[in-house]
Amino acid sequence: MLKNKPLPKRHFPQRLKLADHNSDGHRDRFALGYSKVIPGNKKAIVATSIKIDDELKSRVQHLAGLRQRSAHWIMREAIAQYVDREEAREGFKQEALASWAEYQETGRHLTGKEARAWLSTWGTETATKLPKYHK
Repeated sequence: MLKNKPLPKRHFPQRLKLADHNSDGHRDRFALGYSKVIPGNKKAIVATSIKIDDELKSRVQHLAGLRQRSAHWIMREAIAQYVDREEAREGFKQEALASWAEYQETGRHLTGKEARAWLSTWGTETATKLPKYHK
């Protein structure tokens, strides 16, 4: 069994023990999480662990080498882009649901033909204002 070594206080003020076994019972050490406070930075950097298979790990490492970046950077960037995309998708969904609720309440709308005709004028000298909604 691997022994837990304490993390240095100067880097990790909120120390957690390292786990000797993961949830699958495999023996490996990974940090469950910690905060690292960087002087002058108001945000704490929090480490977390993810489980990826060997094939994906190799692909990340290969891409990291091609981009001359660390595997850590590649994974962090991928997660950030995924979260940005999903937040935008959720925002679009919420906006659509609000529009649907408003339509159900008021009945006001534009037809697809009216919307396309208006959009086709964008960026031209004959750009028109948004048509009035109707029932």
